[in-house]
Amino acid sequence: MNEQAEVNQSTMRERRGFPRRKISIPIRYRSEKDGDHVGHVQDISNGGMFFKSDTTHEAGEKIQADLDLEIYGKVIWAHGNIVHVNNKGAGVMFSDFDRLGIDEIMDISAAKSEHMKQMTAQNLMNAFGGESQAHMRYLYFASQAEKEKYQNVARLFRAVSHSEYVHAGDYYRQLKHLKGGFMSCAMTAFGPGDTKKNLDLAIMGETYEINEVYPAYIQVAKFQDEKGALRSFEYSYNSEKEHRRLFEKAVKAVEREIDVNLGHVVVCNVCGFTIEGEIPDKCPLCNASMEKYTAF
Repeated sequence: MNEQAEVNQSTMRERRGFPRRKISIPIRYRSEKDGDHVGHVQDISNGGMFFKSDTTHEAGEKIQADLDLEIYGKVIWAHGNIVHVNNKGAGVMFSDFDRLGIDEIMDISAAKSEHMKQMTAQNLMNAFGGESQAHMRYLYFASQAEKEKYQNVARLFRAVSHSEYVHAGDYYRQLKHLKGGFMSCAMTAFGPGDTKKNLDLAIMGETYEINEVYPAYIQVAKFQDEKGALRSFEYSYNSEKEHRRLFEKAVKAVEREIDVNLGHVVVCNVCGFTIEGEIPDKCPLCNASMEKYTAF
């Protein structure tokens, strides 16, 4: 083992103060030594992971990995150094990684033996209902905007609709421990009309979520120590603020009977954050790379 690998292994032992979780996750990774490989993660923490692969590695190798949570609809990235190897696999210390995503993996693993608090679970159901309805409502509004020749407004509605779809999927996956039919309660802005009215309805709905819904859900999740739900609620809360800003920009243009001046629009498929204009290499909200964006 080289000197750097010895230092890394020592550091990894120090970082094992983080809880380690047993979990089975497929992994695709690129080694600086000999290209692309596949394997299986067997345990993970916020400091590193241990994975099994048919490929033989050496301590000190750098890898770039994607952890496939296909059952949960997402891929989580991690970069690191192999710090030890044995006949069972290789241990990696993370140098850079999707912190929120790794936290979610930890939460998923913990959820196998834990029950979510009832109030947080109900809030997740309600949020799923609200985001699902917003997703469909904005698709309908996009069609109306196209009929009125507001192509950029239609593009904005479709982008935000996708953002709400990402949020709804996040909530739905967190309720995977349930089985059966449940009631949910969600505010929906009814009374569609022309694009001006539809934008007003959109602003009304986003404002309600920003001022009342998500602040309350966030506080309950904090109090009940439901970290996964808290992260998801904060994703939505920060995304909705950007949605409202963009809708307010659009309605000012439509009031003058012109289309909104809209730059490139992308939506992060990890957290749902919607970005207009200059597109950053990493999502400002969850730090996901641009490969995780959907463009509109």
